[in-house]
This record gives sequence, C-alpha cells and structure tokens, in this order.
Amino acid sequence: MNTINSTGFKMDPSQMMQQMQDRLAAADVDESGSISKAELTENAPEGANQTKIDKMFERLDQDADGEISAEEQEALMEQMAERINSLPSGISSMSSQQNFDTFSNLLDTLEQSSDDEEQSDFLAQLKSKLSNDDLTDQELASTLKEFTEKYPRIDVKA
Repeated sequence: MNTINSTGFKMDPSQMMQQMQDRLAAADVDESGSISKAELTENAPEGANQTKIDKMFERLDQDADGEISAEEQEALMEQMAERINSLPSGISSMSSQQNFDTFSNLLDTLEQSSDDEEQSDFLAQLKSKLSNDDLTDQELASTLKEFTEKYPRIDVKA
C-alpha cells in the first residue's frame, strides 16, 4: 500500500514510518531518549508554525511532564501505523493524477461555496499555480503548504 506524501507523490508506509523515526531521533539532540519542547522546536522544519508545534507537543506529551518520552514516541508510531493501515485501499491506490483531480475538485467546491472574496481569490490563485505544467516538486510542496496553513487539518479521530 502506498500513501501520498506532502508533495502528492506516493510513499510507501514503511518509508513514512522510517522518516518519522528519523525525525524523532534527530530531534533528540541530547540523546536522552526523550524530546523536550525546545528540542522539537529547534528541529522543526524551517518556517514551521510555532502554534502547531506547541499543539503537537501537548498532544504527544501524554503525561504532561514536559518531555516526549520513548514510550510516548512508541505510542505515536503505533497510532501512525494504525492510521496507515486503516486507509481505504482506494485512497492509497489512486494515481497522482487522480489525487490532483480530487484536490482540484475540493478547491473548486471551496471557492464556489465561499462568500468571502479574499478566500475565493486565494483559492483561485492556488488553482492557477497548480495548473502550471512546469510546476516543480518544490513549488508544489510550497503551494500545498499555503493551502494547509489557510485550511488546517481537522482531526476527526480526536
């Protein structure tokens, strides 16, 4: 099974799990086995939203001791594995073009249902950027980041 990474291209679930483990290991700068909020913040991707980092830290620090312990990291990995395994097979088997078309339809729906001119303009600009045939992976990732900053992920399992 494959899932879609932030650039819209397929990524094997084992790659996703390994990438997360690598990020957690890199964040543990002092090699204590736990990750402090400072370590997480220091190792966040450039331009990461501090509010999102804080919320993520609070969610992962289940015992609220100010550290994401090895046990809490393991729980995160187990939750990730469960979510990956629960994806409908249709989502993971969709081609990049099908994913693009689905996302484009979402943008159309959001634009048509908006009474806010600024929001409609934002969505039209995104659609315009995405329709560029010469769009690089970096430009695509940047465009998708713009969208997720304006429309944050809603965790329906929380």
